[in-house]
Amino acid sequence: SGQGHDLVALSRQAGWYFGLAGMVSTLAIFSLFFALERLPASIVAPFISIVPLVTLILSYLILHDVGRVTRADAVGTILIVAGVAAVVS
Repeated sequence: SGQGHDLVALSRQAGWYFGLAGMVSTLAIFSLFFALERLPASIVAPFISIVPLVTLILSYLILHDVGRVTRADAVGTILIVAGVAAVVS
């Protein structure tokens, strides 16, 4: 019966990571709205479309000990960015 508590138990360090991730995500959304208020969406959209590319690069740089970026990850990311670029242009 104490097993449910173990499922939601987080270390203090993990809690800080989740909090930091939430703050960075919030900052990203506010930055998006800030950009959309001041620039046309046709200018802002291409920058939004590179998010998967930035995620791939940062995961390679930061998480290289935890997991690896596969060729399928890289190809998928490139296809996503190219697809959005084709739709936007």
